[in-house]
Amino acid sequence: FELYFVAFGYHLVDEMSDDSEYVCPITKELLLNPLVTTCCGERMSKNAVKSSKQLCTYCKQQLNTRDDKSFLREVKKLWVYCKNQKLGCQWKGQLGDLSDHLKSSSSGCMFESIPCSDCSHDVQRSNMDEHKMEECPQRQFECDYCNFSSSYEEVMSHQLACGSRSIRCPNG
Repeated sequence: FELYFVAFGYHLVDEMSDDSEYVCPITKELLLNPLVTTCCGERMSKNAVKSSKQLCTYCKQQLNTRDDKSFLREVKKLWVYCKNQKLGCQWKGQLGDLSDHLKSSSSGCMFESIPCSDCSHDVQRSNMDEHKMEECPQRQFECDYCNFSSSYEEVMSHQLACGSRSIRCPNG
């Protein structure tokens, strides 16, 4: 059951059974978008409502729901590990803080993959400096034969036909 949450980026610190109040009894997913029925007051996920055929799963009356914001605040207090724990991240905190941990540009998870601002390739935040200096196809580069300077991709293409390139005669 724990693996189900990991697949969605949530690895809970404390074990949770599938009959926990934080788990939708219908879809068995963590109640990240909890709804409460207006007919009988039961909780379910938005995905459960989508598959319900307009009748309440619990009391079989016409299904009407509303967001359960107070319960969502409780769900966001659950303790989780970073989704990048297997890559080496040691962060542990409340589910409500996970998004900030992952997305913060300066102090975010060093194991999170983010797009390079130059080439848009996804690169682990901890490797971004090396990527921009050594691997990025858009990094600044200079022709080995002349003073032409541009992106690595353009210079590599340029070097194939550079007028300053000297080619040795195969005959000697």
